[in-house]
Amino acid sequence: MHAMAPAAAFVAAAAAADAAAVEEAAATCALTVPSKASLTVVDNLPKEFFTPMEEFDAVAHMLENLPDNANAPFLEAQHRQTQAVLETVNSQLSARVMRSYGAFVHGMAQVQQLKSDLVLTAILCRSARKHLGRVQAEMVEPGLAILAKLRRKAALEQQQKLVEGLRVLIKEAAELRSLLDGDGVGAENGDDARVVDLAHGANLLRRCEARCRQLKHLNQAQRISPSVATASDELQALMHAELRRACSQFEADRFRSAVECALTLDRVDEIMSQVHNNFAEAIKESTKEVLNNHVLMSLEQMTPQQERALDIGKYKDVCSMLRPDYFDSCLAHSFQALLHVLLSHHKMLKWLLAAEAAAV
Repeated sequence: MHAMAPAAAFVAAAAAADAAAVEEAAATCALTVPSKASLTVVDNLPKEFFTPMEEFDAVAHMLENLPDNANAPFLEAQHRQTQAVLETVNSQLSARVMRSYGAFVHGMAQVQQLKSDLVLTAILCRSARKHLGRVQAEMVEPGLAILAKLRRKAALEQQQKLVEGLRVLIKEAAELRSLLDGDGVGAENGDDARVVDLAHGANLLRRCEARCRQLKHLNQAQRISPSVATASDELQALMHAELRRACSQFEADRFRSAVECALTLDRVDEIMSQVHNNFAEAIKESTKEVLNNHVLMSLEQMTPQQERALDIGKYKDVCSMLRPDYFDSCLAHSFQALLHVLLSHHKMLKWLLAAEAAAV
């Protein structure tokens, strides 16, 4: 802006000089107002003198109208008349200019001011264009480049998170499948060691389900979702099987694993509603197993019909197949199986009370 100060001063000086010139020109035009006699002379001019200049030649008109006997006094009189007409026209023109003098001077001043403003505006525009070009080269373009890099970085970080989430999903889904298939740690010890990891399987299932919902727009996650749903059904089936087993053969560690699995999967109300039926089924299956064993011992040779009746027959129908000399032994072992179920019930209640006390 310091560089523009001399330019503004120059524009103001030029405007003042132009205004002074206008004042001087107007002052030179200040003539006297024409008299009535002069106006009469003008009115007596032929009408051709009032036509446009491009359509009328005054000299040619005067030469054509000269009389044949024109002499020096006549030409002198014509000269004086022409001079009077010229002076009258100049007086009228000067008077008209003087009547419009104020508006003329004001208009010229406005024109000069507008000219000065336009010159100053042009200077400001050139300076602003120069500064804008510098700002664009030094700030805007580097800033846009930085923003583009930041957006690209954010997009790459988002893609990295998605890839990492997908990798973890694949790993946890495979670990869950390995756990359900019995290929995990401790599987060489049999089914018992595998079932104890139900709580870990429930945690894996929860994480897999959450990642499937988070990555549901990815094709790979959509392909894994059905296997996760299948694993959920299998894990819940194992959980119910373990809870049924606890009714006849209670083991604290396995029961704790099943309960933690139910808590993780929000199935506590469901398993609590099935406790009574599970104990009833345990009593029925344990006593039925004792009865079947004694029937097999009492019969030396079984027909295919008897084997089918033993497998699918009702309790009273199987009892009819038992020989009388096995009644006492079968009854004693049935009571023993019943007491074993009741002992599991007692251990379960004791464990639940201890867990409730520890939670408080």
